[in-house]
Amino acid sequence: MTKLNIRQVVEDVIRNNQLEEFLNDKKLLSFNQKDLDKIHLIVLEYKGMEYIKHIPNYSEKVKLKALEECGKCIQFIENPTEELKLLAVKQDGNGIQYIENPSEQVQLAAVQENGMALRFIKKPLEQVQLEALKHRGLALQFIENPTDEMKLIAVKCDGFAIQLIENPTDEMKMLAVKQNGFALQFIENPTEEMCLEAVKNDGYAIQFIEKPSLQVQLESIKKEGLTIKYIENPTEEMQ
Repeated sequence: MTKLNIRQVVEDVIRNNQLEEFLNDKKLLSFNQKDLDKIHLIVLEYKGMEYIKHIPNYSEKVKLKALEECGKCIQFIENPTEELKLLAVKQDGNGIQYIENPSEQVQLAAVQENGMALRFIKKPLEQVQLEALKHRGLALQFIENPTDEMKLIAVKCDGFAIQLIENPTDEMKMLAVKQNGFALQFIENPTEEMCLEAVKNDGYAIQFIEKPSLQVQLESIKKEGLTIKYIENPTEEMQ
């Protein structure tokens, strides 16, 4: 069968809703591995990578192709190697939820791709937790009793992580508003300096400040002129 004929055959089978019967036909066992791989890859192209769960006797080449495009397909592969596990989580960190007892290397790769994948790791090492926070500050919510170092890393990565911290220090608050001015809305009784840093980052953060000082108002307008609408009785200088 030529490459063109293989594609035509697979397309016809799919069009006629005979794919399952076709894939389980014993006649396919007489095909050489190269042609069989072509058939399987064309099927995945049309039906999506997760269709690998319906394909019998697929090769390592087909596994690799599926995982390169869909990390969560690791759940359909029996006894995956460390290489396949790494490939899966590098494509989609959340794929780690389908890996039993992942190695530290796999855990690190998963949180590097998506820090929120930390939620699927049982008893992660501190190094894995820190790596997750460097990529997604909001992963702090999945850490029990985080250290101050973890909290600082979290807000430096994502200012909104400040809302996950009970009694944050001034340093944490400052890092949060410098990263995202809107984080100010989660800070009780912010200092003048915090307010200034917040509007320097995002002029619209002024909407979260009760009775902003003249300096804060000016900084807000300097950053974004349209924030004047949040200022009561703006001066001529502001206008």
